[in-house]
Amino acid sequence: MTSLQPPTDATTLLEQGERHFLQGDLLRAEDTFREAAKLDPEAADSWSNLGVALFHLERPEDARTAFGRALSLEPEHDAAREGLAHVDTVDAAAPDAPPTTDLLLMPAFDDEASLAEHLGRIAWYVGPWIDDIGALRIVVAPDLGTPDLLDRIATSTPDHLDPAVPDLVRALAQRTELIVDHDASALDHAFSTSSRILVWDSARWHRLTTTLRAAGATRQLPPTIDIDPFAGTARMHEIPRVVSTVFSREASAAGPARFRNALETLADHKPTDICYVFGGGPTIRSAVDRDLSDGFSIVCNRFVWDDALTDHVDPTFLAFMDASCVGPSRAGTMFREHLRTWLEGGACRFVLTFDVFGPWVEFMLPPELHDRVIAAPAQAVDFPATRFNADLRSAWWMPDAHNVITSVCLPVAATVAQEIRLLGLDGVRPDKVYESWGRSWEKDAESEAESVPDDPFLAALRRTHPWRHNWVSPDYQDTYRDNLEESLRRIFTQLEQAGTRITCVTPSWMEVMRDRGGASTPA
Repeated sequence: MTSLQPPTDATTLLEQGERHFLQGDLLRAEDTFREAAKLDPEAADSWSNLGVALFHLERPEDARTAFGRALSLEPEHDAAREGLAHVDTVDAAAPDAPPTTDLLLMPAFDDEASLAEHLGRIAWYVGPWIDDIGALRIVVAPDLGTPDLLDRIATSTPDHLDPAVPDLVRALAQRTELIVDHDASALDHAFSTSSRILVWDSARWHRLTTTLRAAGATRQLPPTIDIDPFAGTARMHEIPRVVSTVFSREASAAGPARFRNALETLADHKPTDICYVFGGGPTIRSAVDRDLSDGFSIVCNRFVWDDALTDHVDPTFLAFMDASCVGPSRAGTMFREHLRTWLEGGACRFVLTFDVFGPWVEFMLPPELHDRVIAAPAQAVDFPATRFNADLRSAWWMPDAHNVITSVCLPVAATVAQEIRLLGLDGVRPDKVYESWGRSWEKDAESEAESVPDDPFLAALRRTHPWRHNWVSPDYQDTYRDNLEESLRRIFTQLEQAGTRITCVTPSWMEVMRDRGGASTPA
């Protein structure tokens, strides 16, 4: 189940790898050359070809290792010697320090509390790349531009943000320049030298640019990145993606290798023909009465908060795609603490997410757990999903279908298992208003707090999530509910036509689940 190619001889694999390479499919070429080296580890050609693929993937140190292995087997191997010389040439030509990025934070801040809130968030989001920042320029009102402002900010970071934020603010402060609003020469310099403008207040920035446009000054402005966390739920989910595009660091190519390692580890620990996929509905509690030893499990989001349930299920994969899990809030802190504890509890445990979240997941975990982070590129699909990737080994991407089950859990389950058993996909009663994370469009923040007063996650989330400021309409809720069921129906049909068996083993209000064994009366 874990091989990327059908069983064959190393020579055939080398030929296949060369075809992949010539077609520009470098990741597939790497995987194929690795398979060849695994079949015949004494063949220098396999290691040399692997080095070439790694070099073109811009992984010079990995390429150096592969070329070195080839030369240790065959010291006069011409291709390996030439490849190693190319790696040395690139290293010699590399600059002593990577280029840095200058950022400008706009519009101007009028009060210290707003600056503390937004600088704390920004420090968190640029945390993985602080060393890549040359300068962060912040525009402030004249009465805020005092020399001790940043020191005060670092000691007054809002307590609803992650405890690591103050230290990140202090580190970022070493690269921060304050510009007093109305200082025309300083602003002109900032506009001309900054790579990006980070916009923390979309409405005010729109009014400002309207004025600048009327004066013919917008031609001087660098590209803008909207990081306003209160502009709506969709904006919050977009922030990690847009921030990661600011920096020139090459995208990690570790995902396929880590996934391959996870499948090999899984095969060593558990049966792989059956996969249990857990949603977040209340019926997942019934899992404690079920024998799950005949397969492996994929769970999502906050599942690992329930110690008794987690101990019984012993999931192999934890999936998430919610930006709040990697964001700077205390709610995210709670998720990350449980995630780390769970990952440290066993070797056959991995976290699955989109690649735009990968840098922050690794940033929050110790280095020895980084290889447990499997982050795949996300491709937008129509909702209901018209495209679905049922084999991550053949095509390394996940469908961004706005739901963790359809986007992350099912692609992994379909890649490995012949039978998928679903639990906790309860759906919503037709006569009940749709709610998500305990939040309904009918409730304001105060009534919501009264309805779930003992849930620390929701208490923290309410203080930092855009839901505190706006929410979606009933039309969205109906569309989401209907389209989720239709997306599941299309995915299940595709998988069943390919021979995968789909079974719902807990009650559900969704017809697509009841058609596959789920009862119609969840608790």
